[in-house]
Amino acid sequence: AINPASAGFLRLFKAYFVLDRLSMGREDSPMNKLPTEKRAAILTLLCEGNSLRSITRITGVSLDTVTKLLVDAGRACE
Repeated sequence: AINPASAGFLRLFKAYFVLDRLSMGREDSPMNKLPTEKRAAILTLLCEGNSLRSITRITGVSLDTVTKLLVDAGRACE
């Protein structure tokens, strides 16, 4: 079960959305965005230690998308 109340998840999720807000309206922002619930689920699974491939199977999102979300979240935490 996904536990979005974990401290690591909340910090990562808040940092990611700060970065997401900063990129709104820019030309380099992606055209298609995952719903917030799907992004939250992916970040939670990453924080719980699931592998990238298992996350793609669980969520139905491509490996490239999960990797890009991980990179964006990492940048937001810097």
